Amino acid sequence: LLLWLRSESARNWGLYAGAVALFLLALLAKTSVVMLPVAMVLLLWYRRRATLAALLRTAPFFAISLALGLVTMWFQAHRSIADTQIRTDDLASRVATAGWSVWWYLGKAIFPVNITFSYPTSGWAGAARYGAIAFVPAALVAIAAVVLWALHRKIGRGWATAFVIYVVMLLPILGLVNVYFMRYSLVSNHWQYASMPAFCAAVGAVVAWGARRGGVVQWNSAIVGALAVLALLALDTFTIA
Repeated sequence: LLLWLRSESARNWGLYAGAVALFLLALLAKTSVVMLPVAMVLLLWYRRRATLAALLRTAPFFAISLALGLVTMWFQAHRSIADTQIRTDDLASRVATAGWSVWWYLGKAIFPVNITFSYPTSGWAGAARYGAIAFVPAALVAIAAVVLWALHRKIGRGWATAFVIYVVMLLPILGLVNVYFMRYSLVSNHWQYASMPAFCAAVGAVVAWGARRGGVVQWNSAIVGALAVLALLALDTFTIA
């Protein structure tokens, strides 16, 4: 992603080729990064560079994502899962559960307590258990994206970009398609690592904004970061205990 951004700024085809090669390696390592081309388009919009030529330069990334994404879906269906029953709920229930999952992941990113490798699935019954109210979180995701976009001329494009990229990068693991591990847990903290840069960028923007305000906030900006690390270490220690 960094190479691609630099190639767009410098119009450097060597950097661009390197970005394509590294993206291919990323997909071969794990196809959970399959939505990165969509994030690229959103970043072009954020940088006000979403020209036809720039959009066409994302085409190889989309092509590679489509090809290896289909391979992964086939492998999951015919090799990893095969005859194993992963989930029995319908599409409506999966959409509802996906909405809950987005906010759950965001909550864990903000306040990472009670972390474990897998979580009981009994509380993730979706629409089948809660009815129409189960779709409220999914609706709030859509509303938040629309509101942030509508306000981008007042508050800047960064908030809408960061939020939508965060959600987009989560899409492959929200349960809309079966993943073998969902036999044990519908959510898992390590699944959101590909979406975390968007969250971290938003947090970093807030800290940078505070530093630019001057005064005590600027003096304490490094201390705030250190305290955050210490707080996370403490939370991790308490969770292990």
